[in-house]
Amino acid sequence: MPDLLIDPAKASLAEMKRVAKVVMHEIAHMWFGDLVTMEWWEGIWLNEAFATFMEVMCQDAFRPQWKVWVSFGAERDMALQIDGLHATRPIEFEVVSPDDTQGMFGRLTYEKGAGVLRMLEQYLGAETYRDGIRHYLVKHSYANTRNHRPLGRHRRGLRCTGPRRHEHVDPPGWLPARHVERRVHHPTPLRLRSDER
Repeated sequence: MPDLLIDPAKASLAEMKRVAKVVMHEIAHMWFGDLVTMEWWEGIWLNEAFATFMEVMCQDAFRPQWKVWVSFGAERDMALQIDGLHATRPIEFEVVSPDDTQGMFGRLTYEKGAGVLRMLEQYLGAETYRDGIRHYLVKHSYANTRNHRPLGRHRRGLRCTGPRRHEHVDPPGWLPARHVERRVHHPTPLRLRSDER
């Protein structure tokens, strides 16, 4: 790829961002894609969504002045435009034939998927999120898995209840409205409720 031969002294900001994005996305696939590989195509969204999420997170750490979370928000919004159509699809769907895989490599897989992962990270907190991802990677290292729930049972240790992964991945369309209920003197002080779409 000629982009990787970029000269920082001569390259534009857009060219440098592009190289960083590609390199960081592909490095993330060393974990989601190589270290842990999905057994079948319906789980490919997690590989691509995680790599997209990590490319933005790593670029933000590498060059915070680029404000990549802002541009990611615009890209995610483009995915939400598609997601608002009547003909939209869920992030994860059953794959029976090779033709079914054609619709998997688009904004819903990459940007909406990464948006769901970012939302989970923000909701759970960075440390808890990383612990869940770490647990998933160790559990499924050097293997194929159909387990598309990277936080898996790790969520049980959280002191709050809330949206389950299937609420964001299985149904088509974007996230339903959320209501936070604060419960005083309760083992789970916060509870999230969803409105039906």
